[in-house]
Amino acid sequence: MLAPIVITGKIFIQKLWSAGFEWDAPLPDALQNTWDLFYRELDGINRIRVPRWLGLAEGKTTTLLGFCDASPLAYAAVLYTRTTEGEGRSTVSLLTARTKVAPLKGATIPRLELCAAHLLASTLDNVRTALRLTDTSYHLWSDSRIVLCWLRKPPTTLKPYISNRVRHIQELTSPDRWHYVRSAQNPADCASRGIRASELVEHQLWWQGPKWLMDKQLPIPFGIELKDDELDIVRGEQRVSSFASIRRHMRAFLQLDV
Repeated sequence: MLAPIVITGKIFIQKLWSAGFEWDAPLPDALQNTWDLFYRELDGINRIRVPRWLGLAEGKTTTLLGFCDASPLAYAAVLYTRTTEGEGRSTVSLLTARTKVAPLKGATIPRLELCAAHLLASTLDNVRTALRLTDTSYHLWSDSRIVLCWLRKPPTTLKPYISNRVRHIQELTSPDRWHYVRSAQNPADCASRGIRASELVEHQLWWQGPKWLMDKQLPIPFGIELKDDELDIVRGEQRVSSFASIRRHMRAFLQLDV
């Protein structure tokens, strides 16, 4: 529930670890000020109230709604339930969220976005099993058009890193259940970047998701149109399996008699 606050602490701990500080070493002023602000803000948690009743009951239709997002520092997944009564009235509730800090090296934003989608797929699978909702309908959103394009491709056409995750996501979810959402309407953005406790108290996007989740008809999936630079990334993941492979191709080219 407090993932946007907790991730800030996770990122801070990663910074301490990467800087190599001993457990009792004094912090530099910049890091100390960052921690002091985070610590003072924690008092705002006492103002947060979370209704625990999700409205799951006989006679109501339940739908699971998930979002994922990544930033250079972390990636996140968040799940909501939408319960609809016979009269058409719907209630959306925050169910759970998960966050992970990004690796310190070697992670591009598209790959982090794919890790976020993988985290969402596994979270959805765990929740459906734990709550015995395996037959419940679901919809998933990402603001990465590159990831949505990968999820619609055969894993064998992609590089191993991408292929392994795409294959697992496709095993857990159906590609036609994945949709595009703008970053400004993506609640997982809150958990991938972090929010101060005082801001989270009344943060409607986090607690209830985008307003259109209340609509009777959820957004219909539409085709993903990639920009030229995004197409280059997708094509590059298909053509070359590793940096070592690039070097081999370049060496072979330079040795040709022209």
